[in-house]
Amino acid sequence: MLLQAFRDDLRVELRLHASTAPVTPVTLETIRTVLDQARISIRNSLRT
Repeated sequence: MLLQAFRDDLRVELRLHASTAPVTPVTLETIRTVLDQARISIRNSLRT
């Protein structure tokens, strides 16, 4: 539930922003990097 709520919130924020201005490649790369690092951290914490 927590991850689904996070995903939904992020989608809403991106759509709201995209409706007023384009989402830049830098923003998309930042999002990808942050989410990738979060995934790695979560997986590592679950393994311990």
